[in-house]
Amino acid sequence: MDSMAKRRDRLVCEQVEARGVRDPLVLVAMRAVPRELFVPKHLRDEAYDDTPLAIGAGQTISQPYIVAFMVEALGLRGGEKVLEIGAGSGYAAAILAEIAREVFTIERVGQLAEQAAANLVAHIVIDPRRIGPIGLSRHGLLIAVSWCPCHTARGDRSHLSSFKLVM
Repeated sequence: MDSMAKRRDRLVCEQVEARGVRDPLVLVAMRAVPRELFVPKHLRDEAYDDTPLAIGAGQTISQPYIVAFMVEALGLRGGEKVLEIGAGSGYAAAILAEIAREVFTIERVGQLAEQAAANLVAHIVIDPRRIGPIGLSRHGLLIAVSWCPCHTARGDRSHLSSFKLVM
């Protein structure tokens, strides 16, 4: 096991598991994805600090614990399709891809969309033909998030039963 893999394993034990993340699929995914490959080269030594790190365009890669917590909250069992909004560097999408059958991710900042696509193609098994110029254009998918669950009518919500929203 190389030094980065040891640091990754230590982070998962000391920061993720120790703070209550228990889903074995999430823990395996967190140990499998090399976070250092999703941060700028000059920050790679800090990749396994449990903190957000700057990735450019005024954005950050989320701290590993938060990524694990959010993925666990989804309750994935494998076989799901997941939409991630805000690709950033592609790290969370890579974690999700270790568990879900398909992951779609979109990013509004062009520089970050290109960076995420490059990271995912270079470091994770992803077919580059599946990545459009803004992530989903080849799928003909346009997503507009314009509602909040708290504003949903008090009536029948059964149409929402197959969706999970983690914010």
